[in-house]
Amino acid sequence: MSKNGTTTAGMTRYRCTTCGTSRTTVQDHTARDLRYGLDWLLGRASQDEHRLPARTLRRRCRVLWELIPPVPRDGVVQPVLHLDGIHLGRDTVVLVAMDEHSRVVGWHAAKREASDA
Repeated sequence: MSKNGTTTAGMTRYRCTTCGTSRTTVQDHTARDLRYGLDWLLGRASQDEHRLPARTLRRRCRVLWELIPPVPRDGVVQPVLHLDGIHLGRDTVVLVAMDEHSRVVGWHAAKREASDA
């Protein structure tokens, strides 16, 4: 494959040197953006200390913030719940509720570990 100009949308067009077919490729950056978002969330650098513009940093971290794993609700009323928080940094804590068998029955992301959260 060799470069063969651009499309009307501005994407690079590639042409096969043996059969003559042409195509464009779209690169999936989801894994890269997720890693970047995790590195930013769990690291020490603030948004201002990154070398990226603020909008670019927010766009790359969007993949991270859109990941919300669902906790299935079974409708069972639990007689005992154990509550604990996992601090992630950046004033973020994940509050986890577990039953007496240490199964997760719910969770919530909050700014701090407090009764109102």
